[in-house]
Amino acid sequence: MAYSLQYYDLVLAGIIVAIGRSGLIGTFTWIQMPSAIPGLGAVSIGLIGPAMFVNGPIADVDDIAELVEEGPVPLEKLPLVV
Repeated sequence: MAYSLQYYDLVLAGIIVAIGRSGLIGTFTWIQMPSAIPGLGAVSIGLIGPAMFVNGPIADVDDIAELVEEGPVPLEKLPLVV
């Protein structure tokens, strides 16, 4: 079975390209690095926002319904309770 690019693979690639391109722009053009990194960092944030809140990894609550146990959590399962 061949691997195919998924939506989140493209989002991660877009973030890497935006941040990498900001370094190249800051190095090889008249735009200074302190301006280039936040500028294209905003592009990265623009990619992250829709990936998290618009096209989230879970489409509906029913997608995770079988993963959640109903009822109170026993104290033995809480990580910080002694």
